[in-house]
Formats: sequence, C-alpha cells, structure tokens
Amino acid sequence: MTSIGDLFTKTFPAFIDKAVAFLKQLPQKVWTWLVATITNITTWKNQMVAKAQETASSFINKIISY
Repeated sequence: MTSIGDLFTKTFPAFIDKAVAFLKQLPQKVWTWLVATITNITTWKNQMVAKAQETASSFINKIISY
C-alpha cells in the first residue's frame, strides 16, 4: 500500500511539476532557437553575397587583363 501511496503523493506530483516547468521554459527555448537560426541564415546570406561579388569582380578583372 505504501508504494501506491507514494505513487500518488510523490511520483505523480513530481512528474507534473517537472512537466509544468518544462512547458513554461519551452516558449523561451523555441524563441532562442528561432533567433539563432535567423541570425545564422542572415550571416550565411551576407557571406554568400560578399563571395559572389568578390568572384564576379575577380572574373571581370581577369577578362579585362586578358
């Protein structure tokens, strides 16, 4: 009987507390992930644009010097 009593008085409440704490933190964790992802995508895009400009400039300079 003690184990069933512990289940309802200790185990379930502890599980519910942990689940509630996790759900409270979830929006902030999702937001942090989303901001980091957008930042990484923006950085990647800017690097690709810079590399494309560098490559195009190099290509044009080689044509001119040829």
